[in-house]
Amino acid sequence: MRTVGEIPHPRLKITIFHHNAKYTAQFELDQVNLRCSSRESESLSSVEEFKSLISDDIIVSVEKKLQSLNKFWGEVHQANDEELNFDVII
Repeated sequence: MRTVGEIPHPRLKITIFHHNAKYTAQFELDQVNLRCSSRESESLSSVEEFKSLISDDIIVSVEKKLQSLNKFWGEVHQANDEELNFDVII
């Protein structure tokens, strides 16, 4: 998988990959990420065409989903940490 571009954003890291005739956008926030892929076609044959599919509305929607997933993931880790607390023996 080769990195072929990035989309600047103040809170998310958005990276574009190309591999096996597929473009993938990876959106990252803290410890979570989400990937969306599209196959190359006559109407989608360059990284610039793929970037044009990623509208501001899509980015806002993905950011909300990542915030929700990040909160959930934090709760999972917190619950796991609470389960690992041992009684003091000495």
